[in-house]
Amino acid sequence: MQRLRLLLPIPILIGAALVPAAQDPVVQDPVIHDGIEAAPVLEDHMEAIELSVKRLRRSLRDATKAEESLDWVVKAEHAALAAKAMVPKMSEHVPEAKRAEFQLAYRREIAVLIEHMLTLEIALLDGDADAANEAFTALRELEEPAHARFTEDE
Repeated sequence: MQRLRLLLPIPILIGAALVPAAQDPVVQDPVIHDGIEAAPVLEDHMEAIELSVKRLRRSLRDATKAEESLDWVVKAEHAALAAKAMVPKMSEHVPEAKRAEFQLAYRREIAVLIEHMLTLEIALLDGDADAANEAFTALRELEEPAHARFTEDE
Protein backbone atom coordinates (compact mmCIF):
# COMPACT_ATOMS: atom_id res chain seq x y z
CA MET A 1 0.00 0.00 0.00
CA GLN A 2 2.85 2.37 0.84
CA ARG A 3 4.42 1.72 -2.56
CA LEU A 4 1.12 2.41 -4.34
CA ARG A 5 0.80 5.73 -2.50
CA LEU A 6 4.29 6.72 -3.70
CA LEU A 7 3.50 5.79 -7.32
CA LEU A 8 0.19 7.66 -7.55
CA PRO A 9 1.76 11.13 -7.92
CA ILE A 10 3.91 10.01 -10.89
CA PRO A 11 1.14 10.31 -13.54
CA ILE A 12 0.28 13.73 -12.13
CA LEU A 13 3.91 14.86 -12.38
CA ILE A 14 4.23 13.48 -15.91
CA GLY A 15 1.03 15.25 -16.94
CA ALA A 16 2.24 18.51 -15.46
CA ALA A 17 5.51 18.20 -17.35
CA LEU A 18 3.63 17.73 -20.63
CA VAL A 19 1.54 20.90 -20.21
CA PRO A 20 3.35 23.69 -22.07
CA ALA A 21 4.75 26.55 -20.03
CA ALA A 22 3.26 30.00 -20.43
CA GLN A 23 4.20 31.48 -23.79
CA ASP A 24 6.31 34.59 -24.09
CA PRO A 25 3.95 37.45 -24.95
CA VAL A 26 6.36 38.78 -27.56
CA VAL A 27 7.08 35.66 -29.57
CA GLN A 28 4.93 32.56 -29.49
CA ASP A 29 5.95 29.19 -30.83
CA PRO A 30 3.84 27.58 -33.51
CA VAL A 31 0.87 25.57 -32.28
CA ILE A 32 0.87 21.90 -33.27
CA HIS A 33 -2.50 20.18 -33.49
CA ASP A 34 -2.77 16.62 -34.76
CA GLY A 35 0.78 16.86 -36.13
CA ILE A 36 -0.01 19.93 -38.25
CA GLU A 37 1.88 23.10 -37.48
CA ALA A 38 -0.11 26.34 -37.54
CA ALA A 39 2.60 29.00 -37.38
CA PRO A 40 1.76 32.60 -36.65
CA VAL A 41 1.83 34.84 -39.67
CA LEU A 42 5.02 36.59 -40.69
CA GLU A 43 3.66 39.93 -39.52
CA ASP A 44 3.45 38.59 -35.96
CA HIS A 45 7.19 37.92 -35.96
CA MET A 46 7.95 41.28 -37.55
CA GLU A 47 5.87 43.04 -34.91
CA ALA A 48 7.76 41.13 -32.21
CA ILE A 49 11.05 42.32 -33.73
CA GLU A 50 9.78 45.89 -33.89
CA LEU A 51 8.61 45.80 -30.27
CA SER A 52 11.93 44.33 -29.15
CA VAL A 53 13.88 47.01 -31.02
CA LYS A 54 11.76 49.76 -29.41
CA ARG A 55 12.39 48.31 -25.97
CA LEU A 56 16.09 47.94 -26.79
CA ARG A 57 16.32 51.61 -27.73
CA ARG A 58 15.13 52.48 -24.22
CA SER A 59 17.13 49.91 -22.29
CA LEU A 60 20.41 50.66 -24.09
CA ARG A 61 20.31 54.21 -22.72
CA ASP A 62 20.83 52.86 -19.19
CA ALA A 63 23.96 50.78 -18.54
CA THR A 64 22.27 49.20 -15.50
CA LYS A 65 19.72 47.59 -17.84
CA ALA A 66 22.19 45.38 -19.69
CA GLU A 67 20.32 42.19 -18.72
CA GLU A 68 17.05 43.67 -19.95
CA SER A 69 18.74 44.63 -23.21
CA LEU A 70 20.06 41.09 -23.61
CA ASP A 71 16.55 39.72 -23.07
CA TRP A 72 15.15 41.99 -25.79
CA VAL A 73 17.92 41.02 -28.21
CA VAL A 74 17.22 37.32 -27.66
CA LYS A 75 13.48 37.86 -28.23
CA ALA A 76 14.23 39.72 -31.45
CA GLU A 77 16.60 36.95 -32.57
CA HIS A 78 13.95 34.28 -31.96
CA ALA A 79 11.37 36.24 -33.93
CA ALA A 80 13.84 36.83 -36.77
CA LEU A 81 14.73 33.13 -36.94
CA ALA A 82 11.05 32.25 -37.19
CA ALA A 83 10.49 34.96 -39.83
CA LYS A 84 13.42 33.74 -41.90
CA ALA A 85 11.64 30.46 -42.59
CA MET A 86 8.50 32.22 -43.82
CA VAL A 87 7.54 33.73 -47.15
CA PRO A 88 6.57 37.41 -47.36
CA LYS A 89 3.07 38.18 -48.64
CA MET A 90 4.57 40.30 -51.36
CA SER A 91 5.95 37.12 -52.97
CA GLU A 92 2.58 36.39 -54.51
CA HIS A 93 2.83 39.64 -56.49
CA VAL A 94 6.29 38.87 -57.83
CA PRO A 95 6.31 37.24 -61.29
CA GLU A 96 6.74 33.47 -61.06
CA ALA A 97 10.07 33.62 -62.91
CA LYS A 98 11.53 35.95 -60.25
CA ARG A 99 9.77 34.60 -57.15
CA ALA A 100 12.54 32.20 -56.05
CA GLU A 101 15.12 34.99 -56.40
CA PHE A 102 12.90 37.35 -54.39
CA GLN A 103 12.44 34.79 -51.61
CA LEU A 104 16.16 34.07 -51.51
CA ALA A 105 16.89 37.81 -51.20
CA TYR A 106 14.35 38.05 -48.37
CA ARG A 107 15.96 35.15 -46.52
CA ARG A 108 19.41 36.68 -46.99
CA GLU A 109 18.18 40.03 -45.65
CA ILE A 110 16.81 38.34 -42.54
CA ALA A 111 20.13 36.51 -42.12
CA VAL A 112 21.93 39.88 -42.23
CA LEU A 113 19.46 41.21 -39.65
CA ILE A 114 20.23 38.26 -37.38
CA GLU A 115 23.96 38.85 -37.90
CA HIS A 116 23.53 42.43 -36.67
CA MET A 117 21.50 41.21 -33.70
CA LEU A 118 24.29 38.79 -32.79
CA THR A 119 26.86 41.59 -33.04
CA LEU A 120 24.72 43.62 -30.64
CA GLU A 121 24.37 40.67 -28.30
CA ILE A 122 28.13 40.09 -28.23
CA ALA A 123 28.75 43.77 -27.45
CA LEU A 124 26.28 43.56 -24.58
CA LEU A 125 27.83 40.35 -23.27
CA ASP A 126 31.24 42.02 -23.40
CA GLY A 127 29.89 45.04 -21.53
CA ASP A 128 30.95 47.36 -24.36
CA ALA A 129 28.31 50.11 -24.40
CA ASP A 130 29.90 51.98 -27.32
CA ALA A 131 29.98 48.86 -29.50
CA ALA A 132 26.42 48.01 -28.44
CA ASN A 133 25.16 51.46 -29.46
CA GLU A 134 27.07 51.24 -32.74
CA ALA A 135 25.61 47.80 -33.45
CA PHE A 136 22.14 49.04 -32.57
CA THR A 137 22.47 51.96 -34.98
CA ALA A 138 23.57 49.60 -37.75
CA LEU A 139 20.63 47.33 -36.93
CA ARG A 140 18.17 50.22 -37.17
CA GLU A 141 19.60 51.27 -40.54
CA LEU A 142 18.52 47.94 -42.04
CA GLU A 143 14.83 48.54 -41.41
CA GLU A 144 13.80 51.13 -43.99
CA PRO A 145 15.50 49.63 -47.07
CA ALA A 146 14.28 46.13 -46.18
CA HIS A 147 10.72 47.29 -45.66
CA ALA A 148 10.80 49.18 -48.95
CA ARG A 149 11.93 46.04 -50.75
CA PHE A 150 9.91 43.30 -49.03
CA THR A 151 6.63 44.84 -47.87
CA GLU A 152 3.58 46.12 -49.66
CA ASP A 153 2.10 49.55 -49.23
CA GLU A 154 -1.10 49.20 -47.26
